[in-house]
Amino acid sequence: FMMSGYMLPMLVAIGATDSEPEDWVDGYLTTAAEEIGGEWLGAWVVFAAGVSNIALFQAELSADAFQLMGMAERGFVPKIFATRSRHGTPTYGIILGVLVIIAMGSFDLEELIEMLNFNYAISLLLEYA
Repeated sequence: FMMSGYMLPMLVAIGATDSEPEDWVDGYLTTAAEEIGGEWLGAWVVFAAGVSNIALFQAELSADAFQLMGMAERGFVPKIFATRSRHGTPTYGIILGVLVIIAMGSFDLEELIEMLNFNYAISLLLEYA
């Protein structure tokens, strides 16, 4: 079911436009939507992509904050991260996540990729060593 949400728009865009494979660069689905349905459909594609990115960001931030809270409850990180708000959300974990994201926003993409690869290598060493 989920795959159809990705495949159906792609198949329609491929079948309804005269595009070549070289045309499919970043953002081309919006261009295809504008060719098929006009500017309003292109705007909806951009809007839907924006909402999807916000939802993915919120889900990742929430998952990371709850993982940090679980680690605090087990004593692996300071107990302050186990603090919940009146709604049950891990307040300090969310704040830490936002601060890390703000700090990393100042880096170039290449530097972020290098940091990600370094962290991944360290985690593999810790996991298998």
